Amino acid sequence: MKLIKNEKDLETLTGKVILKFGAPWCGPCKMLQPVLENLAQEEDVEIVEINVDDSQDLAMKYNVRSVPTMIFLDGTTITDTLVGFKTKEEILTVYNS
Repeated sequence: MKLIKNEKDLETLTGKVILKFGAPWCGPCKMLQPVLENLAQEEDVEIVEINVDDSQDLAMKYNVRSVPTMIFLDGTTITDTLVGFKTKEEILTVYNS
């Protein structure tokens, strides 16, 4: 998983990507981390992390109001959003839809 800090880094992404907005102090974010790491390894899903404390401009751009928030992109188009802890199966269902 790759850490993105600004809009310029975000512009380098192509294809289907999950943007995971979180923070180091967030309990559900910590619970979600191993699920996403497993998903990235086993399913070859590209996941990008964004720390809302360090990248408030990106959080505002994507209207992130709570963490963790996962935004599903296909190119530059938002296809779906999930908020809170989710299982691998729930994430894959949205990613593959």
